[in-house]
Amino acid sequence: MYRYTDEDRAIIAGARKANKDKRAEKRLYALELRASGKSAKEVAEATGFKEAYIPQLTAKYVKGGIEAISGNHYGGNRRNMSVEKEEELDRKSTRLNSS
Repeated sequence: MYRYTDEDRAIIAGARKANKDKRAEKRLYALELRASGKSAKEVAEATGFKEAYIPQLTAKYVKGGIEAISGNHYGGNRRNMSVEKEEELDRKSTRLNSS
């Protein structure tokens, strides 16, 4: 089991103050509770997370730091088709519209 240091607790508290993302807030709150000595079961009950997720959250923090917890992990390209297919569709619709 990971032992949180005073520095860890300060980092987590600082991240909570600076955070503006609701999803990240819940993860940070869970981490803060765990760092304060609460059991995984107590943290799960307080946050609504599954009990098995709490050790995973700690492992994420240990491996990737506070950014692994507080960062927005939902970016990126959400296209359902490739750029080539999109361009092909665009060309076809342009030809149909000009006819």
